[in-house]
Amino acid sequence: MAASPARKRGTVLCLSVLVTALACACRAPAPDEPVVRRFGADGEWRHCTLAGERRPAAPCSLPELLASANDVPVPEPGELRVELARARSGPVLLFAEAYTFEEPPVDPGTRGAWENLGPLLPTTGGHRGLAHLIGRPPLREAPQAPVTLPSVPATATLHFAPEDRGRRAAYAVWAWPIEPSRIDLGQVRSHRGVRLALGFGIQEAAWDAGGPPVDFVLVAKPRGRGPKRILWQRRLDPARVEADRGWQETEVDLSPQAGAELRLLLAARTAERGRASLPVWARPALIDDTSAGAARPGIILLSLDTLRADHVSAYGYARRTTPALDRLAASGVLFEQAVAPFPSTTASHMTMLTSLLPCAHGVLGPGSLLGQGIPTLAERLAAQGYATAAITEDGLIKGDIGFERGFDTYRDLVGTGSEPLGLFDRGIALARAWLERHGRLPFFLFLHTYQVHIPYKVPDHYKGLFPVEPTASEARRQEADYDAGLRHADDLVAGFVAFLEQSGVLAHTFLVVTSDHGTEFDDHGGIGHAHGVYEEQVRVPLIVVHPTLPRGRRVHPQVGLVDLAPTLLALAGAPAVPTFTGTSLVPLLRDGTVPPRDLFAEQLWWEPRHTLLRTARYAWIDKPGGLELYDLVNDPREQRNLGRERADLAAEGGRRIAEFRTACQRLQLALRSNGPTPTPLDPERVRALRALGYVR
Repeated sequence: MAASPARKRGTVLCLSVLVTALACACRAPAPDEPVVRRFGADGEWRHCTLAGERRPAAPCSLPELLASANDVPVPEPGELRVELARARSGPVLLFAEAYTFEEPPVDPGTRGAWENLGPLLPTTGGHRGLAHLIGRPPLREAPQAPVTLPSVPATATLHFAPEDRGRRAAYAVWAWPIEPSRIDLGQVRSHRGVRLALGFGIQEAAWDAGGPPVDFVLVAKPRGRGPKRILWQRRLDPARVEADRGWQETEVDLSPQAGAELRLLLAARTAERGRASLPVWARPALIDDTSAGAARPGIILLSLDTLRADHVSAYGYARRTTPALDRLAASGVLFEQAVAPFPSTTASHMTMLTSLLPCAHGVLGPGSLLGQGIPTLAERLAAQGYATAAITEDGLIKGDIGFERGFDTYRDLVGTGSEPLGLFDRGIALARAWLERHGRLPFFLFLHTYQVHIPYKVPDHYKGLFPVEPTASEARRQEADYDAGLRHADDLVAGFVAFLEQSGVLAHTFLVVTSDHGTEFDDHGGIGHAHGVYEEQVRVPLIVVHPTLPRGRRVHPQVGLVDLAPTLLALAGAPAVPTFTGTSLVPLLRDGTVPPRDLFAEQLWWEPRHTLLRTARYAWIDKPGGLELYDLVNDPREQRNLGRERADLAAEGGRRIAEFRTACQRLQLALRSNGPTPTPLDPERVRALRALGYVR
């Protein structure tokens, strides 16, 4: 594609990028058309991160690592010449990081990153990647001036202050390609009641480098002859204005253009010659309030990580841990026997969003990758005109391993372990802000918190809320701390629900509260989760609230988290998805029935494989120590193994488990012919996992 004259002069970022236009994007809608209609195909938009929030966007500059070292002497003159690797042609923002030290870092976390600097740097995303890995005492930063260049040079010179001479240095040199920043949305015909939703911003490397302001412009060109018209414009200067950092949003009313056929163009231009910035546009969308789709309900999926059902008061727990959840259960539908498919975060949540069991979707941990041929709940709801957003926590639900697919915005709040009270209050604040902007539309919000997970972080007045004897075991002490953490999380849920009620959002929204798995307190000889598939690790709460649902209904037949995606699609009036293996629970929500179902759960990641087959009466668990059988009616806590007494029944379960494993493996191969592609863990996630107790 030919460069614009401005590009040839090298003065502004204004190259043409033709993004496939949404067919008939602004014509008068048919009755069944969605309310939110996005431009282009999903694969044309690269997920781009601004201030921790990822959105499908174009362009999105991805940096290339040109040179790095972890231990070189600082030359006496204070200048270190570095040879750079070849990079693709074209203009770049050259961004160098450097730190000096007298002795290498010795703490275990930093030392590991130090010794593997070369392989780990690309996993950081580039911006301040060296700082993420090792940029803390006893290292001292040696700031380098970023520079805009027409191409990558053969060498770069790093400069050091006089006090750094005689020390050692670590450095990384990055090239940020200056990508095209003009997008052609194609021809559209407007009608009244239509708005164009725009997201835009400047990548952090540019404003952190003191880059110039950028003018973002929406231009309309009428068909045939006629002057271009500027429909909207905004200048961002994040290097100097803090409010301009991160993603910005606006909606442009196209009603004044009703009946006109227009060609819409998005452009971003730097305000200073010779200095580049990194502007980016989020995937635009048309919002049509006249569409029949505007009447569809909102959906909120709230996942309280590591919450076992039998510690919720509404499920009969003696301690008053969950008054807010109890109120929700009293106003909606509670499923008494909801089974998680996996005793850890990543795989279980992926099952919620794909309606595939872990052995089929294959995403067992943060190093996995969801196959491109596997559709997600968010993708299907987005195709039905839903605005979509996800706000998650920890290092286990990484957007870039497949969770972000279908979401207009994906924010993963990754902690370091130093947050005194966790991150749930921050997640709720972000959810409220998003709902204030989008809650009037059909929407899907996925909100996840690690608040109930170790380490249990609570305000001082929650500590000792559930006292135990001084001689109590470690399991009992941890259980009391867990319950106090649960009560704190429940109180935060209460505030969020109050907002939903007061804002009117809850009046047209299905609120689903559940968890990905439970945890053990010496129920079967251990403490924690991810190491078994007994009741305490796989039975979770499931509560659904909506004004049209029966109040206080309790559903006894067992259901699985694998059923969530087909249920939510059905509630949205969306068609079923052939790859979804769960069953819609809508009949059970509406006082109806479904045929009894047997469920499977597995542990496949941390330890040797454990597989659970669970029926209404029995539970079979196949594990390395042998096959176990439990009578759930007479022994719901699974304390008496009947494997030897009921050998024939045990053998029947063993055969069914073997058949399940074979069938699930075949399904995975059919869904993802290339298999999962492992991805390295970035250091930020490793620190988060360490804080949560997953790695040492």
